[in-house]
Formats: sequence, C-alpha cells, structure tokens
Amino acid sequence: MLWLRLSLAQVAMLQNLRFFMLRSPHINYVGYWVFSGDSILQSFPLTSDHSRFSSRTIHHPNFVFPIPQNDVANTSLLLLIDKRNMQLHIPIHLLTQEGFITHSHQDDLLAGIIAGIGLLLSVLNLFLYFKMKERLYIFYGLYVLIALMYIISDYGLLFMYLFPNFYQIADFTRPLAISFAAPLYALFCIQLLAIKQHMPVAYKWAMRYLFLYLMILVCGMVLMKSYGPLRIVLLWQMQIFQNLNTLLALTLAIMGIRKKLPYSIYIVVSSSVLIVCFLLFMNLMSGYLTDTFFTRNLMNIGFTVEISILAFVLTLRFRAYKEKSEALLLRKSG
Repeated sequence: MLWLRLSLAQVAMLQNLRFFMLRSPHINYVGYWVFSGDSILQSFPLTSDHSRFSSRTIHHPNFVFPIPQNDVANTSLLLLIDKRNMQLHIPIHLLTQEGFITHSHQDDLLAGIIAGIGLLLSVLNLFLYFKMKERLYIFYGLYVLIALMYIISDYGLLFMYLFPNFYQIADFTRPLAISFAAPLYALFCIQLLAIKQHMPVAYKWAMRYLFLYLMILVCGMVLMKSYGPLRIVLLWQMQIFQNLNTLLALTLAIMGIRKKLPYSIYIVVSSSVLIVCFLLFMNLMSGYLTDTFFTRNLMNIGFTVEISILAFVLTLRFRAYKEKSEALLLRKSG
C-alpha cells in the first residue's frame, strides 16, 4: 500500500487542469482526497477493480478523478493506492479537458484497431480451417481469441463493458489469458513445423515440458486463490514459464532452419518480436524506459504483430497447398 500526496503548487500549468488519472485499470483499491492547506476540501468514495465498476468516480477504464478549480495553487491531492501482491506500476497524469479527450481517443483507437485485426484474422482462420480441416488452425484460433481477451482485459475494457458487476471474472481474465496463450503458441509452432515427423526427440521433450507447464498452471490456479507470499511466488514462476514457452518455440524454429523446414524463419521472427516487446516492457515497468503511448502499449502491439505474422504464414501455407493440389489435378488429367 502506498500513500501519495501531490501539491498542485509544484505543477507548472495549473489553470487548465481538470482531471487526475492513475493510468492503470488494475489496482486493488484507490482512495482520493482533495486538501486545501491542511483541511479536507473534498473526499471521494473508495473505488477499486475489486468492486463493481459503478464505484468509479468517472466512467473510464482507468482511475480518473476531478481536480477542483478553486484556489488550485493551495490545493494538494492525497491518494491511498493498494496494490498488494502485484507489481506496483502507477503512471500519474494531470490532464486538461482536451488532454483527457485525446488520451481516451488514442487508447480507444488502438484498442479498436487491435480488436478489428483480431476479428479479421479469426474469420480468415475459420475459412482456412473449413478448407484444410487441420488441428493447426484450432490452435491458432484459440491463441488469437485468448490474446484478444488479454489485450481487452489489459485496457480495462472487459471489466467496463462485459463484466461491470463481476470483478472476479475480470480480475482473473488477464493472468489466465496470458498463461494459456503461451502453450497454445508453442503447440501451434510444433504443428506448423511438423516437429513430430522431422525432430521426434525434440518433439518428445517439448511435449513433456508443456505437460509440466500445464500441471504447474493448474496447481497455480488452485493455490493462487489465496493472497500472500505463495501467490507472489506462483505469479513470478508463471512469468518465467511463459517466457520459456516462447523460447521453446524460438529454439524449435532455429532447429527447423538448420533442417530447412518451411516457415521456420517466420516463427523465429514472430517469437523474437514477442520476446523483444516483453523485455522492453519490463524495462518500462522498472523505470528504465520513458512512459510514452508506444512503450506502454508494447505488449499489446507485440501480440498483434505476432498473430499477424502467423496469419501470413497460414495464408502462404494454404496457397502452397492449393498450388500443389492444382498441380496434382493437372497431372492426373494429363
């Protein structure tokens, strides 16, 4: 838990400020008080992502509060921020009316573009599945769906629009989505590169690892219901395993390049994009990168680029299959 007091007298631009924003939808509890000198000028009800969405002071995915306009130079803001058992990353924004509208429009636009790309790729994948009838397309379709669930939940839109009265669902969607997305991506890569046929030993060890991962994930889902040190340990453990899943796909793809397996290079590129975005995002969370519109959306952009590359691979694969089928028909008719 963190107490934070901010004197507005230290802010360069005072007159046009209208909103205080904690740009993080995932905070346990937030208390907000406005002081004039040492006296409470205004207090607001406690809000959180552990209560109904209607508890928010302003209807917005992030935690937004108004800044009073009277005697601003003598005004200070006091916050109580509870983010126990989670990473504490709380970017603070003091916004004008125009700045608040611009900030909201930028986030909504990016979320809309990502959702549109995801839906388009889902329709394309459904078409390819009905044409090819292969398990590969099931893995990809589930991966896209879960990646979209993570992105929408990360923006706080899942809680805001779909489950405003059921915070438990919205609270667990993001960690569960990222946890299940990792093995689906690895299984997709194994199917795409036909690892079982070309590298049976690597396939055997990869499947053993994925089985171990899923067992740990199931145990974590049961144990992480209680808060405390155990939950923190399991959260860190899952983050390590999630990155190992991407490294597994990258390793198999590099081995595939050496064996000249088709599409291996695309898996190397997509896996590298995700790993680089994750490492940069961790640097942002640690304070080593400047918080900008691009850096704070790195993971969501990385997922979108990755699933787009994979969709391109599936399109190439379908075209090659179609050309091969047409060549066989011509050979038979000739």
